[in-house]
Amino acid sequence: MSQVDRAPGPMLELTDIHLSYRLPGGEPLDVLRGVDLAVGEGELVCLAGRSGSGKTSLLYVATGLIKADSGSIKWLGDEVSELGDEALVGLRRKSIGFVFQSGGLIDLLTAQENVALPGYSEDGRRATGAETRARAESLLAMVDLSGRARHFPAQLSGGERQRVAVARALFNNPPLLIVDEPTASLDARSAERMVSLLRDIRDQGRAVLVASHDEHVLHGSDRVVGLD
Repeated sequence: MSQVDRAPGPMLELTDIHLSYRLPGGEPLDVLRGVDLAVGEGELVCLAGRSGSGKTSLLYVATGLIKADSGSIKWLGDEVSELGDEALVGLRRKSIGFVFQSGGLIDLLTAQENVALPGYSEDGRRATGAETRARAESLLAMVDLSGRARHFPAQLSGGERQRVAVARALFNNPPLLIVDEPTASLDARSAERMVSLLRDIRDQGRAVLVASHDEHVLHGSDRVVGLD
């Protein structure tokens, strides 16, 4: 796969992020308080912390899926925290690949069809069928799953499903990849394989941020940032 476009400074930069949730009784629950985080080009950063420390919430804020109460969010140097929904969605499609903890695959679609989903425009039309299929096949080969292209998620192992999800996140060739707990339900061998894949993606010049408390991810990362 070709190198991604280079950008000056951090590819992801979060500054003084605050986020709270309103509980049923009316009391606010502070989840993130003044968080700063930057991830640079060609860097694999692990966001570590115990369960409930706010790792997933921070990832959702970083991707614009949750709006922070306050703070600055920059993708490739551009401030995005004040963008409207339409502009944010369009920029996110080009800038960020996101892998949910569950993988988020669609059960009724094959591995190849799941990877090809980002090839559809927002109105549901496919860009170019042959090009979309070729791109999906290339990404499945990159994650060593060419032989599983026509398998459905239920026919794949946990590690294979996660690799399909990573391949889908890379479909639009984003410079930034964000991954939530990719090894949470994997055995040691599959976890090591996932870390190796993330390191390969980093070596393509991308910025990779992964939330995890798995020792394989912690040891395989360039830097570990603790969230208390």
